Amino acid sequence: MQFYSKIMYRAKRAIVIDENLEKVYAIAQTYPRFVDFYKKKDVIFESQEKIVVRMASSFYGIVLHWEGEGIKNKNKSINFTQTKGLLKGLRADWMFEPQDNKTKVTIRAELRFNSLLGEILERPLGLLFVPNTLIKILSLLKNAVENKASVT
Repeated sequence: MQFYSKIMYRAKRAIVIDENLEKVYAIAQTYPRFVDFYKKKDVIFESQEKIVVRMASSFYGIVLHWEGEGIKNKNKSINFTQTKGLLKGLRADWMFEPQDNKTKVTIRAELRFNSLLGEILERPLGLLFVPNTLIKILSLLKNAVENKASVT
């Protein structure tokens, strides 16, 4: 019998990018390549429908390693799940919405551990790692898309 609840940590951030949906998605699907703060970002496998990555980043001087996979739904969403690492099970669902000749990109993150200790750690770990990372990723995506659009 399980005595812990199914409560999880959730965060959501969004940004509007001054470019059409197809161009925004074309750059977004290359994640993590446009993220410059990762120490390691190896793409292990990639297709039109899926990407598998091995990454590392420094948080407060501590280097954390993890693996993840993203399931792509062209011009609609990319659903990432961390499959190995400290935040194993972290989900980050990216949604793309056209708005005139702009695109709204929203990332919804959910962190849930399936243990009592994990439930205690979900909120502090989520608050420590997730919101700032979402903001940075969205800003870097916006810069990558808008800078590429202005160059071409």
